[in-house]
Amino acid sequence: MPVHHPEPERLMEYAAGAASPAMDVLIAAHLSLCPTCRKTVERLERMGGHMLESLGSDEDVVSMSPGAFDALLEKLDLPEEAPQAAAGDEIDPLPGVDLPAPIRETLRNLERPLEWRNRGKGIEEAEIPLPVDVDDSVRMSLLRIQPGRAVLEHTHDGGEELTMVLAGGFSDEHGHYVRGDVQTGDDELIHKPIADEGEVCVCLAVVEGNLRFTGPVGRVLNLFMRT
Repeated sequence: MPVHHPEPERLMEYAAGAASPAMDVLIAAHLSLCPTCRKTVERLERMGGHMLESLGSDEDVVSMSPGAFDALLEKLDLPEEAPQAAAGDEIDPLPGVDLPAPIRETLRNLERPLEWRNRGKGIEEAEIPLPVDVDDSVRMSLLRIQPGRAVLEHTHDGGEELTMVLAGGFSDEHGHYVRGDVQTGDDELIHKPIADEGEVCVCLAVVEGNLRFTGPVGRVLNLFMRT
């Protein structure tokens, strides 16, 4: 069971239907593996429903679809080991990785296969396209980090980075993260994630703003990343 969770504000955004499309996928994936956060979101949704009811027929209030969240919870409550790929799927987007249903569905709907790019020795990234009307400062991608490999030390400018572990695990100066765990990084976090030995670390990352690498090598790389 995950021990590192999204910030409460992120769960509130999700429960209110106010999360960005990328953040919506990540939070839904975490909920599929985390009964603690599922219960929290359910309470938040119910609280929001009661608040809307107390406002009566205020014309400025848009009511939520009744039962929509309960229907989502029923899907999320499926056993984790239950098959998540629909019959007839021809391509497994990440062979050997038991993807949470929200991520698998997102990848299934892509117009073209994932394109993996080298991001350093033993590190690959595949960006997941977002709708064209989404803020272009938000990026969603999958990361594959080979056992024992480290991501360059970095921090975050102009927003947050949420990283959810899908397989394997990683450690940094702030803790150890395994399947289902979510780490939140902002401009106050400087870290150097290192993948656990023995298994490839696969993560889903949602980045608002930009990564900024630190250290001598990182400062050089930042020059090439500017557009």
